[in-house]
Amino acid sequence: MNTKDWEEAYKKSGEIQTGVPGVVKDSLDFLKKKNAKKVLDLCFGTGRTTIFLAENGFDVYGIDISKTGKKITEKKLKEKNLSAHLEIRDMHKLPYEDNFFDAVLAIYCLEHNKLSGIKEVILELDRVLKPKGILAATLISTKDPRCGMGKKIEHNTFTSIDDPVEKDVIHHFSNRKEIKELFYNFDIINLKERSGYAKRRNMQAIHWEIVLEKL
Repeated sequence: MNTKDWEEAYKKSGEIQTGVPGVVKDSLDFLKKKNAKKVLDLCFGTGRTTIFLAENGFDVYGIDISKTGKKITEKKLKEKNLSAHLEIRDMHKLPYEDNFFDAVLAIYCLEHNKLSGIKEVILELDRVLKPKGILAATLISTKDPRCGMGKKIEHNTFTSIDDPVEKDVIHHFSNRKEIKELFYNFDIINLKERSGYAKRRNMQAIHWEIVLEKL
C-alpha cells in the first residue's frame, strides 16, 4: 500500500470515511462480553473507529501510514477529551509484542493489498493477538460492482477503479472460500455479506463482515 495515495486522498478530501461501520457496532457487546480491554484499530484513517472504541472505554491503539489522517484523528480525540496510542506504521510489520492485544479491528483496510500482502498482515494480527483474542475485519466481496473495474494487477485485484478518492488505491476482492482459507488459524464466529449504497461512488457496495477468534 502506497503512503502517497492515502496522503493525497486525505489532504484532498479530509474525512473520507464517516460513520461507525456496522461490524464495529455489532461487535461492541461481544468484545465487552469477552472482557476485551486493549484493542488495536488497524489503519485508523481519520479516527471514526478509534473514537468509538475510546468512547466505550477501551484502551485503544492505532496504526496508520498517513500523517494527515493521524493529525485529523488527534484533533478529534482532543476535542472529545479522549486518548489513544497512535503511531505511523505499516500494517505489514506491527510494532507490538506477541500476544499483546485482546482484540483487533481491521476495518476497510486488508483489501488494499495484493493477496500476498493480505496474508502477511493476517500473520501479524495472529502474532499480536492473545490466545482466544478477537479479530473483527472486512474484505470486499467479489459481488461488489467494482470487481473487474480498472487496471488488473492479479486475480481479483485492481487499481485505477472508478472512485473519486481511492482511484489509485489497490482493491482486492474476496469470496467465501478464500476468506476461510485466509483465516485458517481462527475460528469464524460470524461471516456475512453486507450491502449498502456508497454515495461517493453512486453505486452499491458489498463487503464481507468477519468476526473471528484466535485458536
